[in-house]
Formats: sequence, C-alpha cells, structure tokens
Amino acid sequence: MKGVGGLIDGDELFYAKQNAKLVANAEEYYRKMYHGDESTWNLRDSHMAECVASLLDFHNEKHPHVTNKLIIWAHNSHLGDARFTDKGRRRGEHNVGQLIREHFGWTRTFNIGFSSYYGTVTAANKWDEPAHLMKVNPGMKGSHEELFHSASLGLNTKDYYMIFRSNSDEYKVDAELVAALSQPKLERYIGVIYKPNTERASHYSNSTITKEYDSVIYMDQTTALQPLDPTTTWDKDKQFLFHDVKTAKH
Repeated sequence: MKGVGGLIDGDELFYAKQNAKLVANAEEYYRKMYHGDESTWNLRDSHMAECVASLLDFHNEKHPHVTNKLIIWAHNSHLGDARFTDKGRRRGEHNVGQLIREHFGWTRTFNIGFSSYYGTVTAANKWDEPAHLMKVNPGMKGSHEELFHSASLGLNTKDYYMIFRSNSDEYKVDAELVAALSQPKLERYIGVIYKPNTERASHYSNSTITKEYDSVIYMDQTTALQPLDPTTTWDKDKQFLFHDVKTAKH
C-alpha cells in the first residue's frame, strides 16, 4: 500500500492519521476533564473503540484475502457491555465492549470477563500515587463474586469458566445456567485504584452478567502482578503481607 501520491508508506500514513486523531481527542478530553465534565469516560472509550475499528479496516484493506481478527485486552469496566450495568443504565456511560458490539454485531464479537473472590492486587490509593500491594476483600454478600465462590465450594476446582452465549453451532449453551444468573447483582470492578474501606461505593455496580459478557473466567483467589520496577511502597507492602501470613500460620 502507498499513501498520498505514493510518497508515504501505507503503514506510516496510517500511524500519522491515528496520531492526529489522538491529538484531537486528547485536547477535547483534557479540556472537559479540567472543567469537571463527566463525559470524559465516554470520550475516552469512544476513542479506543474508534482505534479498534480503524485498525481492523486498515488490515482488511491491506490484506483483503485474509480473515483478520483482533483481540482486545482491557479492564472489565471497559469490556463488559455498559448497557447491562448501572453505569450505562443510570449514568449514561458507554464503553468499548458496548461500542464494539454495536459496530460489528454480536455474532462477530465475543466478550470475556474475569471475576475473583479474594486475593491481592497491585493498585494505588489515589490517581498519580505510587502502586501498593493490597489485600482484596472477599466478595460482598449478594454479589456475583460471592455466588461464584459459593459454587466453587462444591467443585473439584475453585477456578472455572462459564459461557453465556456462543457464536458456534457446535457449542450448546447451558440455558439453566444463563437463567440462574440472569438477575442483576452486584459486581466488583477494581482498576488502577483500590479503596477497600469504601469498597461498596467505590468498586461495586449492579450488572446483568449474562448480557454484559459472553463468558466469564472465575478465579477464586488471585495474586497481584509485581511491577517491573517495584516502588518502595510496594516492597514494604510485600514484606508486611509476608510477615502477616507467617504470623497467621503460627
């Protein structure tokens, strides 16, 4: 592929256009953030979804005889279809998962969420603060996390996956499972920030999980990612938690 007048390589032209879009959207994002406009979430996720669509269009044009596919790795709050959460229903927020489904259609997408009951996480107390190694509280009563944990107690493994919708005729979805999980429940979202002392208000939202995701991978206990460049705070947290675990065993 060649760019305008054949002077710019197709890849370089694509990068230039994407960078131009980034500059324009970033200007609007920071202007609205400065004025306290809540629509910055929608602007950010719209930009991400547009990048996905542009990238796939570019590869379809560049390789027309290849079935091009994309895998997007993002946080649950970005990938879980916002239309089936309180964030979408009550606050009017949309996200990448919703926009991708709307753009490509449900049968050309597959949305996977992750869930956990307890463990540790690397997160900050506030934006722009150092990363900490934190304990994750057990899932709240009445939450999806508590329900998945309870279900794991009767299984040979505490980690499992559930499929709520399939694009393949070869796989038959368990209708009873989908029906059992079709009522809205609290779902926990932990991202860059974790505030265990205000967890209900800070990290939980009602969701219809069988519509929010096509599948959920549940891991009963998770372990925090170790930063490539651990901070002083993270190292101190690790020493404290390790000492706490040894004390509890004795």
